[in-house]
Amino acid sequence: MLSHELDLVGLARTALLLAVIWWMYGAYAWLTNAVPPRRSSARSLLVLATIAYLVLAISVPAAFGENRWVFAVAYLVIVLVHSGLFLTTTDPGNRHGILRVLPSNLIVPLLLFAAAAVPAGPWRWACWAVVAAALWISALVRLPTGISVRAPHFVERHGLVLIIAFGETVVAVGCCSAASSCSPPA
Repeated sequence: MLSHELDLVGLARTALLLAVIWWMYGAYAWLTNAVPPRRSSARSLLVLATIAYLVLAISVPAAFGENRWVFAVAYLVIVLVHSGLFLTTTDPGNRHGILRVLPSNLIVPLLLFAAAAVPAGPWRWACWAVVAAALWISALVRLPTGISVRAPHFVERHGLVLIIAFGETVVAVGCCSAASSCSPPA
């Protein structure tokens, strides 16, 4: 997305998208830490969330434009699966922790729908800024407490992000080397 709009506007859009997407990525790291997918129903719901993430990823380049509704619906599915699976935990600390952040997690897809409904321009930008701010401020206001943490699980999940980031960098460098400009081949 940033390679097609390499200016401050592209940077701002990319930062807003990253803030929203990273929030739920981290939320799924916490989810699979607390609720290991041992049951087939849990695995099936995680596959559904993975499909929704794929749709979300495909909609990213036009998430502020023509794909804004697709992005919002995919994000809603991701949040609903996350919330539903997290509420199946039997650990009272984990259940208490998700109940503290659940309201803000459920409000964000509604804000994304509001952003999608607003005509293109400064108001849509304002809605997206509210979405990103709502997520990250909610973590400070409603800090989840009592959730059990398995450190190796988080190291593995964030290691996967690094592998993806390095892979994307190698692809981008390859594209830049193959063409005179740094835009991917058509």
